[in-house]
Amino acid sequence: MLSQPITLKHRQITPGPNPREHFDEAEMQELKKGIEAAGGEPLEPLMVRSHPEQEGMFQIIFGERRWRACGDLYGPDYEMLVLLREASDAEVAALATIENHHRANPSEVEHAQAAEKLLRFNKGDKQETALQMGMSPETLERRLLLLHCIPSVRQALTKRGIKLGHAELLAGLPPDRQEKVLTGILVHKVSVELLKSQLGQFARRLADAIFDTAQCSGCPHNSARQAALFDESIGDGFCQHPTHYEELTLAELEKRAGVLREQYPVVRIVKAGDGFEPLEVTAEGAVGVGDAQYGACKGCASFGCSISGVAGSLGKVQESLCFDAGCHTGKVAANRQALREAARASETSAAGGAQSGQPTAGKHGKGTNPARQSAQEPHDSATSSAAPSADSGDPAGTQARASTAPAPAPAPATSAQVSGRIQQFREEKWRAWVANRLMAADRENARVLAALALASNTGAINTGRYTEAVNKITRAKLGNTTLKATLEQCDALNDSDMHSVLKAVAASAAYGVDEGGLELLLNYLKVDEAQHFKLDATYLELLTMSELESLAEELKIKKAMGSEFKKARAGKKPDFIAALLKVKGFDYTGLVPKAMKYNRRSLKRAKDNTAAKARSASSSQPDDTRGPAAADAAAEAATNSAGEQVETAAAAEAA
Repeated sequence: MLSQPITLKHRQITPGPNPREHFDEAEMQELKKGIEAAGGEPLEPLMVRSHPEQEGMFQIIFGERRWRACGDLYGPDYEMLVLLREASDAEVAALATIENHHRANPSEVEHAQAAEKLLRFNKGDKQETALQMGMSPETLERRLLLLHCIPSVRQALTKRGIKLGHAELLAGLPPDRQEKVLTGILVHKVSVELLKSQLGQFARRLADAIFDTAQCSGCPHNSARQAALFDESIGDGFCQHPTHYEELTLAELEKRAGVLREQYPVVRIVKAGDGFEPLEVTAEGAVGVGDAQYGACKGCASFGCSISGVAGSLGKVQESLCFDAGCHTGKVAANRQALREAARASETSAAGGAQSGQPTAGKHGKGTNPARQSAQEPHDSATSSAAPSADSGDPAGTQARASTAPAPAPAPATSAQVSGRIQQFREEKWRAWVANRLMAADRENARVLAALALASNTGAINTGRYTEAVNKITRAKLGNTTLKATLEQCDALNDSDMHSVLKAVAASAAYGVDEGGLELLLNYLKVDEAQHFKLDATYLELLTMSELESLAEELKIKKAMGSEFKKARAGKKPDFIAALLKVKGFDYTGLVPKAMKYNRRSLKRAKDNTAAKARSASSSQPDDTRGPAAADAAAEAATNSAGEQVETAAAAEAA
């Protein structure tokens, strides 16, 4: 409630919350002249409230310009006419905002700040706020958008250092760019039109975006909002925050790349300045690698695609690429060599056929390229060297001439790099296979353990794995304590368990040797992958779609599926895997991918049958009552004796 006007000394009054930040000097001088002309007293009283913190003092609700002018003219003892009102902080903010809006020329930024305060007081009701400020809702929106300007831009507009058009254009820029552009405007006196032109060069067209632009509709950096509300804008449909635009673009590229990684082992996002040159893999053409190798390439760890992050081709995918230039060059060279050799073989065959009067088309038939076909088809030596059947009806002379014709040149061996996922899976399986084999093979187990000790490689014995195995064998909890305590624990073990406990020492080394040592053990133990590996979903899920396709070709599953393969390949990965594993009539027994096979290495080994013969001889002696252990010892002695004899004979031959 308002009281009747009263007077208070100027010094009893202090400024309150005021949306006006800038008091123009010229306008203040004009106000002072008006007060003096009116007889030394403002035409309207100030509105004040009791100061919330200082007793005996009063705080201005509105009228600060008049208070300042009277203080300058008449000093601190001047008796000012005021209206006293009790009001809360929120009411003070609202009243000050409304009064200032209808008084002398507050700046647009002051309008915006006042509108924001009043909007908070009105709990976000823009209609009520616009009505109180005497604005249209559109004008209110325009003023609120100016609050996206950084403080230095607002201050420049308030002090008339820049025009409203400048501020409207700057409001759409990210904060860091606003500061830089403002500096340029002030230093170089950049006009609104020139600024609009310059900003347009850095803006990004939303029509060219590969991400969903629905999220941009309410963004302050969308020029559409400015174009609809401001007098000055760079036009509709632009993003004025290039950095954020690039972030959204990269996020979309990563999203698309994630989908493509189900298809290919390598997916590369190409950016401007990468200097990327795509290396396409193809079966035919000047840089072809051949049909068979191309099938292997699709399962290679360096096979994949690129997705463009370059303006003008954003999101464009280029498939069937090789990311190992050295390997690709070698495969192309091998294919060219194979084609040349096949061509020479074809020419020689054609010349021989002409001399003997035989047709030269052969099995290739009319319209085929025998040179290419012989280079691409794997050479079947068993078929090509087979003798003609007795009932073939082929004269002996014809068979003889055919046998002298050169065989088609074999295709170069195919190869592909194994992905990291398969390498890890393979190594885990190999180690388990070696450990299991060592637990089953007494003879090899003992020799592996001796070799580890003699080669000072006992550090390969994996203590954790060994402890786990021993506890499983003995159904006890041993290890992880002092030597004394462990020795006492081991002494208490059953004699029946000790044989397996000792074998577990060498078996645990399967988990400690390096990759080279692992392959050595695989070869020594003659591990047969087909006895251990099973083609199942667990393995196939490690592969991308292109790797699955390559594997299907390698294992002849694709051929068995016929026309159904293309349909399955076009589907989702889980469905494709399921289709590969349930081909009707296809025998999956013993199928092992090349990637799961170890490299065969030659090892010097004693005659495997020496010990067997010794055991057989000892078992034929009915009076031998030494038991199985003694018989084994005798067999072992016989083996050693035979080995010594072989060495003596070899030494004599060398001499």
